Amino acid sequence: MQVVLGLDGGGTKTRCLAADASGRVLGEGLSGPSNYQVVGLDAAAAAVRAAAEEALAAAGASMGDVVAVCAGLAGVGRPEDQAAMREALAFFGQARLEVVPDARVALAGALAGQPGVVVISGTGSIAYGLDSQGETHRAGGWGWILGDEGSGYQIGRQALVAALAERDGTGPATLLTSRICEAWQLERLDQAIRRVYADLPQAKADMAALAPLVMAAAAEGDGVAAGILARAGHDLGTVAAAVLRRLALPAGTPELVTIIGGVGNGSAAVRGALAERLAELAPGARLIEAQEGPDRGAVRMAIALL
Repeated sequence: MQVVLGLDGGGTKTRCLAADASGRVLGEGLSGPSNYQVVGLDAAAAAVRAAAEEALAAAGASMGDVVAVCAGLAGVGRPEDQAAMREALAFFGQARLEVVPDARVALAGALAGQPGVVVISGTGSIAYGLDSQGETHRAGGWGWILGDEGSGYQIGRQALVAALAERDGTGPATLLTSRICEAWQLERLDQAIRRVYADLPQAKADMAALAPLVMAAAAEGDGVAAGILARAGHDLGTVAAAVLRRLALPAGTPELVTIIGGVGNGSAAVRGALAERLAELAPGARLIEAQEGPDRGAVRMAIALL
């Protein structure tokens, strides 16, 4: 029995698909976080192993049956990070092993292996592209302090900024003030300040969790919320166009762009603003629906190793 493994791992969970050489899924596995920048190298490798072993057990296979592995993991954007993780995954033995950023397997799945750009907008954001020569390019993805334009975090942060501006009388009235107070169980909006500054990593997640609230307010006609979503889509379109400009695509090749993640999947307003920005900066771009998930993209890349 010959099995390939495709893994998609991040800051909250790691998912593994075991498949045969044709791509038929034989088993699935799920474990905890595998971003080694957050949990450490040993814990990340343990999460990868746990997800792989669960997928293999479901497939009726063992580690000795594995012939190729593609691990798409958060936190391995640099060559030295990839090398460290490959060494930590030595338990895969003689199997062909490729360690790539999680955005790379997301791209392989979203565009079903075709060249183009995937825009990922969840808690954070990044635009990642593949050209016809197999070269990859990126823009954004520099984290919540230095970037993450158009992300759930930025949407939530801007919602808080807008609500505080209403409180100060420097900005227009918005539903966001009462909605944030309700979501965070605050009697007054200024109580949010302690919550934000007392634990910044937790505040990042808490602010990202406000993004659906902004989407709901915009759907109810709140102009401030609608403006925040339009800005997010605009920013995502800008980073997508920056990647497209660097792709070496033969004349006549469609410039495919897709968006995935909680923000991209959850807001038609964000997708619309993204499309408008692409029309300005990259008139040849075509925005399409994602074809497959990142775990399927990892399986595609594992099969390509054979």
